[in-house]
Amino acid sequence: MISTVSLSKEVNAESPQGGAFLVQRAREFVERVVQNGPPNELLPTVVTSKGPFSPVLLDALLRAYPEPHQAMLQLRPQLQKAASIANVLEGLRVGDIPHPVALRATLKQKIMGPYKTYAADAFFDFLYGALQLMVLHRGTETAQQYEELFQLAASQIYSLVSVGASDLSYHVEHFLAHAAIFVSMKDYSDLWSSVVQEASLLIETWGMTAPPEGVFVHCALNLKMNCRRMPTSDLPYDLIKFLRGRVREQQMTYTEAYEVMTLTLGWRLASGLLRVLWTNAVNDYSSHERGMVTKLAEGGADDVWTIARKRGYCSELGIPYVKTDRPLTKANEFGLSFPGGWTIGGTSIICKAGKLRILLDCGATALGAGRGSEPDLELLDSVIISHAHQDHIGGLLELYRRGYAGNWYGTRHTEILGRLTLQDAIRLHRDMYGSEAIYDDVFLETVMERFIPADYGIEIDLDEDVSIKPFPAGHVPGSCQWQIRHSEKRFVFSGDFNLRANLSDATRGLEYPSQEEIDSTIGLVVEGTYAFSPERILDNFEARESLIEQIRKCGKAPVLVPVLSLGRAQEVCAALSGTEFRVGVFGLAAKMTRAVSRLLSDNIVFDDRTPGSIRPGDFDVLVASSGCLQGGPSKIFYESPQFKGVPVILTGHIFPGTPAKAIVDRVPRVRFSAHAAAEDWQTYVSKFEKARKFVIHLPGWPNPSKPNGTDIPHRHSEYLLKPLFKEGAAS
Repeated sequence: MISTVSLSKEVNAESPQGGAFLVQRAREFVERVVQNGPPNELLPTVVTSKGPFSPVLLDALLRAYPEPHQAMLQLRPQLQKAASIANVLEGLRVGDIPHPVALRATLKQKIMGPYKTYAADAFFDFLYGALQLMVLHRGTETAQQYEELFQLAASQIYSLVSVGASDLSYHVEHFLAHAAIFVSMKDYSDLWSSVVQEASLLIETWGMTAPPEGVFVHCALNLKMNCRRMPTSDLPYDLIKFLRGRVREQQMTYTEAYEVMTLTLGWRLASGLLRVLWTNAVNDYSSHERGMVTKLAEGGADDVWTIARKRGYCSELGIPYVKTDRPLTKANEFGLSFPGGWTIGGTSIICKAGKLRILLDCGATALGAGRGSEPDLELLDSVIISHAHQDHIGGLLELYRRGYAGNWYGTRHTEILGRLTLQDAIRLHRDMYGSEAIYDDVFLETVMERFIPADYGIEIDLDEDVSIKPFPAGHVPGSCQWQIRHSEKRFVFSGDFNLRANLSDATRGLEYPSQEEIDSTIGLVVEGTYAFSPERILDNFEARESLIEQIRKCGKAPVLVPVLSLGRAQEVCAALSGTEFRVGVFGLAAKMTRAVSRLLSDNIVFDDRTPGSIRPGDFDVLVASSGCLQGGPSKIFYESPQFKGVPVILTGHIFPGTPAKAIVDRVPRVRFSAHAAAEDWQTYVSKFEKARKFVIHLPGWPNPSKPNGTDIPHRHSEYLLKPLFKEGAAS
């Protein structure tokens, strides 16, 4: 059994801390083993109040050593569990573990069973192993792939524990707070405020909301870490601990404790602390406070605002998290918050205009897994969807399951394609979770019944002061920019957009609002996938020529072209339409392309046969979902013995943890793109001269923090948009 090593005895004022310290100790340990044989000292790990974790980084260092020293081999029995965790992590990295349920099965087979480990302990050993590999590879050429591996591990575990009634999802959030501090604090000379800022950005990069500072204080103290100006305690944190103890000793009821927390800390701060410090009370506290919100709403508008402020039911801008007849914002203002954050995946923005709260996009990552209380999401009036990609529409299922009963708006193609996207998500969910599945096709009909179609350029009134209007975005079929008008001022959400011409007739090119509408736009949220990238993006006409050339070069039929079902599939089919190739289109890619494309030649065949019944001589090219070989017909073709050695051409973004990621450097790749290149992005943004600009949908945190005059929004903040220029003033 591996014991803990007390950092407090090992570290002095000049020593590194956290991940840097652990890597240093592990390297020194390996050198001593090589030179002197296995020592009697304990294996390097990290101290926490819960005990040790398996030292995966030590196993990785021993594997990397050039010669199999006998001394190192003698350590193997002590590192067997670490080696098993490392093997599972490698399987995740190369795409052998396609979804959370497969991960659970793998952990059960390789960790829980052989080492008699409870599921929760195996989950956190696994996460800690991913963290160790990330800190081990920091600053090396392979740093990015291990950062991606940690994100992927955290995402899969979080998704896994969020299905069902377990509160383990809160423990994962707690772990991520520890991980962020572990990585961010490097030595005693660090300034605490800088550590908190870096740790907060890391957590947002991982797709979560950063906790209150008191949680970071707890994490650092728990890990025996310290730095300049770091608090030795935190009053809100101490209050939660005190109240928790009083309840456990039956000296106070839960309700009494909740009242003290809310009146002392405010609802928002108390909720954030509870998710880490008192996880089994989170849901009960949320229910209690929702009941209080209902009472406030019944008390009349004047009382609501006064009491809402007192209890912390107000945002940073004073907008209450309660229903009220009083306007939330003035006629020339908009309030914005970002439950989906700024990262790629799970896009969601809340726009507060007049009396209304409007959700722009409802991506699966933002809302599909977590069950934590988000006050604005409890109070939505309308939802508008920019397009039918999973990371922009997939969260609708969870939103309606949690009680939203209003309408959602999109273009007519988004209705058709959104239904297919959600159907596929439900099928995958059911396949993964079986009897634990919480969505079904009957529930989908409940969601689809609330759809209201919107036509490009046609304004829809939501009330007497607020309206919405879609404009073509040029991204995928049905995609749109959304303009929200509040009195005479406007706010625009670009959605994912593309300024260049598309090959497919199904995707309408981007169109701007009128100049008058642009001049009255005081806020813009714009996607930034390639906004700060030097990478040259091919237009789709260049991509078509490259794809045809690569297929001809393969010299062997059939050629497998995995595609994203929405957007990429339609462009690839249009590119190959009318060529000499007989093209079979399969899976969701076939359903979506057949639903919206009208001008394809007869050489494009939508084949309804199962992939297993297709023979190598049936087609010259197989266009199939999923786009990264992680599932669907493309995976079946790729792994089928009768298609062994099938040439593969990749056509777009390659996601970490997929089979395509493992082969991306060994196969041709033609970069079709439905996102704006950097120069096109700048052209689009510069149109809105008078708007305050926010950039989201970023692949990583750009530097500097306000690139090209844009802001990058934080999940825990709210932003007020006012006109930048007085009426009649020169711009």
